[in-house]
Amino acid sequence: SAVARLHLNMGHPSKEELCRMMAQQGSIPDAAFECARKLRCATCERLRPPQAPRPSTTTKPFMGQFGDEIQMDVVYCRTLNSTTIMILGAVDRATGFHQAALLPDRNASTTFETFEQMWLKPYGLPLRVTCGPDTSFKGDFQLRLQALGVSVEHCPPEAHYVIGAVERRNAVFRLILEKL
Repeated sequence: SAVARLHLNMGHPSKEELCRMMAQQGSIPDAAFECARKLRCATCERLRPPQAPRPSTTTKPFMGQFGDEIQMDVVYCRTLNSTTIMILGAVDRATGFHQAALLPDRNASTTFETFEQMWLKPYGLPLRVTCGPDTSFKGDFQLRLQALGVSVEHCPPEAHYVIGAVERRNAVFRLILEKL
């Protein structure tokens, strides 16, 4: 009660400031310092200003043309009969154009053929393809795209934010499919 009265009489100083003032007075018992550190004042709690919002970053706008960079990832959807279907999603970074196609299996050659039907034939070759760390984007898929002159990059497994555009759009797409 003495520490609470001291806090009130000193004009509601912070815990650190109250401890500092008590230490300047000389021999104060350790129990008083412990009370000052654990003191909770209803007036101080009520008058405390709101916390500053956490800093955030905005995504940098992608400057380029259609087909400069394509982001790709595989999304898994549950169906009514508890089976899982795989969908290959591709997003153009410059325009945000999103394409999706059913993927019959995770074989790299099947993934390339699906991407060829979904993107390469209708829209042409991109300059760069950034894809997830899935094994269906490695091996034959990567070799066939590189043979066509397309740069293929894989995002690290712990850094999916690198392909954030396709991740966000695939998540919405999966949610809509599961609800339907």
